[in-house]
Amino acid sequence: MVRVLSEAHSGSATSTGSFVLNAGCHAARRPATSFRRHRRDIGFGELQVAAHWVEYAKGVLLFVMAPDDDRSGAFYVYDRERRNFWLLEPADGVFGGYSLGEMRRKIRAFRLLDFAQNPACLR
Repeated sequence: MVRVLSEAHSGSATSTGSFVLNAGCHAARRPATSFRRHRRDIGFGELQVAAHWVEYAKGVLLFVMAPDDDRSGAFYVYDRERRNFWLLEPADGVFGGYSLGEMRRKIRAFRLLDFAQNPACLR
Protein backbone atom coordinates (compact mmCIF):
# COMPACT_ATOMS: atom_id res chain seq x y z
CA MET A 1 0.00 0.00 0.00
CA VAL A 2 1.21 3.47 -0.85
CA ARG A 3 0.52 6.20 1.68
CA VAL A 4 0.47 9.79 0.47
CA LEU A 5 0.11 12.89 2.62
CA SER A 6 -2.25 15.29 0.93
CA GLU A 7 -0.68 18.42 -0.48
CA ALA A 8 -4.14 19.82 -1.22
CA HIS A 9 -4.72 20.81 2.39
CA SER A 10 -3.23 23.45 4.58
CA GLY A 11 -3.71 23.99 8.26
CA SER A 12 -4.52 21.29 10.79
CA ALA A 13 -7.19 19.40 8.83
CA THR A 14 -5.23 16.80 6.89
CA SER A 15 -5.94 13.42 5.35
CA THR A 16 -3.90 10.57 3.99
CA GLY A 17 -4.72 8.47 0.98
CA SER A 18 -3.89 4.80 0.54
CA PHE A 19 -4.02 3.11 -2.86
CA VAL A 20 -6.60 0.31 -2.75
CA LEU A 21 -7.11 -1.14 -6.24
CA ASN A 22 -7.07 -0.48 -9.95
CA ALA A 23 -10.54 -0.97 -11.39
CA GLY A 24 -9.15 -1.56 -14.88
CA CYS A 25 -8.43 -5.11 -13.77
CA HIS A 26 -12.04 -5.64 -12.73
CA ALA A 27 -14.14 -3.72 -15.23
CA ALA A 28 -14.53 -3.76 -18.95
CA ARG A 29 -12.46 -1.16 -20.80
CA ARG A 30 -14.87 1.70 -21.41
CA PRO A 31 -15.06 5.33 -20.37
CA ALA A 32 -16.08 5.78 -16.75
CA THR A 33 -18.94 8.16 -17.39
CA SER A 34 -21.31 7.60 -14.48
CA PHE A 35 -20.44 5.95 -11.20
CA ARG A 36 -24.08 4.89 -10.77
CA ARG A 37 -23.93 2.89 -14.01
CA HIS A 38 -20.58 1.20 -13.31
CA ARG A 39 -20.47 0.74 -9.53
CA ARG A 40 -21.19 -3.01 -9.63
CA ASP A 41 -18.51 -3.52 -12.29
CA ILE A 42 -15.83 -1.91 -10.13
CA GLY A 43 -16.33 -3.93 -6.98
CA PHE A 44 -19.18 -2.49 -4.93
CA GLY A 45 -21.64 -5.32 -4.57
CA GLU A 46 -23.27 -7.16 -1.71
CA LEU A 47 -20.64 -6.53 0.99
CA GLN A 48 -20.54 -2.74 0.70
CA VAL A 49 -23.08 -0.09 -0.06
CA ALA A 50 -22.19 3.24 -1.65
CA ALA A 51 -24.29 5.26 0.79
CA HIS A 52 -23.30 8.60 -0.76
CA TRP A 53 -21.19 9.76 -3.68
CA VAL A 54 -20.32 12.99 -5.47
CA GLU A 55 -19.18 12.85 -9.10
CA TYR A 56 -16.77 15.21 -10.83
CA ALA A 57 -15.14 15.08 -14.24
CA LYS A 58 -11.88 13.66 -12.88
CA GLY A 59 -13.07 11.64 -9.90
CA VAL A 60 -15.76 10.43 -7.55
CA LEU A 61 -15.88 10.79 -3.77
CA LEU A 62 -17.56 7.72 -2.25
CA PHE A 63 -18.85 7.07 1.23
CA VAL A 64 -19.08 3.29 1.50
CA MET A 65 -20.74 1.36 4.34
CA ALA A 66 -21.37 -2.25 5.28
CA PRO A 67 -25.08 -3.10 5.44
CA ASP A 68 -26.54 -3.05 8.97
CA ASP A 69 -23.45 -1.35 10.47
CA ASP A 70 -24.12 2.32 11.22
CA ARG A 71 -20.47 3.07 12.06
CA SER A 72 -18.72 1.35 9.16
CA GLY A 73 -18.46 4.29 6.75
CA ALA A 74 -15.22 4.89 4.88
CA PHE A 75 -14.24 7.52 2.31
CA TYR A 76 -12.83 6.56 -1.08
CA VAL A 77 -11.86 8.48 -4.19
CA TYR A 78 -12.14 6.91 -7.61
CA ASP A 79 -9.68 8.41 -10.13
CA ARG A 80 -11.45 8.19 -13.51
CA GLU A 81 -8.27 8.64 -15.58
CA ARG A 82 -6.15 6.00 -13.83
CA ARG A 83 -9.13 3.89 -12.69
CA ASN A 84 -7.66 3.72 -9.20
CA PHE A 85 -9.43 3.67 -5.86
CA TRP A 86 -7.90 5.49 -2.90
CA LEU A 87 -8.97 5.09 0.72
CA LEU A 88 -9.04 8.51 2.41
CA GLU A 89 -8.21 8.58 6.10
CA PRO A 90 -8.94 11.92 7.80
CA ALA A 91 -6.40 12.65 10.53
CA ASP A 92 -8.98 12.78 13.30
CA GLY A 93 -8.04 9.76 15.40
CA VAL A 94 -11.06 7.71 14.25
CA PHE A 95 -10.08 4.27 13.02
CA GLY A 96 -13.32 2.34 13.24
CA GLY A 97 -15.52 3.97 10.62
CA TYR A 98 -17.96 6.84 10.40
CA SER A 99 -21.73 7.22 10.60
CA LEU A 100 -23.90 8.93 7.99
CA GLY A 101 -24.37 11.77 10.46
CA GLU A 102 -20.61 12.39 10.61
CA MET A 103 -20.10 12.11 6.86
CA ARG A 104 -20.94 15.68 5.78
CA ARG A 105 -18.97 17.24 8.65
CA LYS A 106 -15.88 15.22 7.72
CA ILE A 107 -16.26 16.05 4.03
CA ARG A 108 -16.25 19.77 4.88
CA ALA A 109 -13.67 19.75 7.68
CA PHE A 110 -11.10 17.75 5.69
CA ARG A 111 -12.00 19.15 2.24
CA LEU A 112 -12.49 15.64 0.86
CA LEU A 113 -14.22 16.94 -2.27
CA ASP A 114 -10.87 18.41 -3.32
CA PHE A 115 -9.54 14.88 -3.82
CA ALA A 116 -12.44 13.94 -6.10
CA GLN A 117 -12.07 17.13 -8.10
CA ASN A 118 -8.35 16.50 -8.56
CA PRO A 119 -7.34 12.87 -7.81
CA ALA A 120 -3.87 13.58 -9.22
CA CYS A 121 -2.92 14.97 -5.79
CA LEU A 122 -3.12 11.37 -4.50
CA ARG A 123 -0.66 9.95 -7.02
